[in-house]
Amino acid sequence: MIMNTLNVLQTELGNLGYSAEVMIRDYTFADVLSPRGEARQVALAVFTQVPESYRGLSQTREVCTSTAHWARP
Repeated sequence: MIMNTLNVLQTELGNLGYSAEVMIRDYTFADVLSPRGEARQVALAVFTQVPESYRGLSQTREVCTSTAHWARP
């Protein structure tokens, strides 16, 4: 079910004007707020620019497959 949701979300974000290159599936990042900087992964991250950076992370919330929380940039 999550993949269907991701497909719909990615399609709708494209309809809003986000290009395919700023929507990254299975995005891995360093959790700079954790004590050891563990690598985390989200199913879909959307950025406002390429190359991606924390500053360019869109206000669109990430859809997480492993946890049910909303991450904020």
